[in-house]
Amino acid sequence: MGMKDIAENREPEFPPEGWTGGVAVMDVRAKETAKGFPAFGLQLVVVEGPDTEKSFWDNIFFSANARFNDQSFAKMEAAGLSKEFWDKDPEPDPDVVNALLGQRFDVRATWDENKDDETRPWLRCTYIPKANDNAGTPQGF
Repeated sequence: MGMKDIAENREPEFPPEGWTGGVAVMDVRAKETAKGFPAFGLQLVVVEGPDTEKSFWDNIFFSANARFNDQSFAKMEAAGLSKEFWDKDPEPDPDVVNALLGQRFDVRATWDENKDDETRPWLRCTYIPKANDNAGTPQGF
């Protein structure tokens, strides 16, 4: 099978606009932004409903902008990392990575226009904590 065949048989973007579902963190990649701030790539796997086992990546970035960082910390809190966790001044890797692995929460997906490349819209995920408090020991999936 050639690359052309593979390209023609791609699935539509997942998750679709407006999708909401339960996910677990399957993989985490700690990295840095171009300006040296922490950033995390999270591979999320769907654990509930008809899309179970589909996965996608989302990113959480930090910057010099406090308002933007509030949004990033809100996502981390919904993913199970509490203020008490941050008070311990964790290292991005391994502390934050290990704390995120296996955490479960809901995601609502939207897509925004990418002004740099109209063919590649930006995935925007809102993290919604589960009704039960899952902070602490990561859960398996």
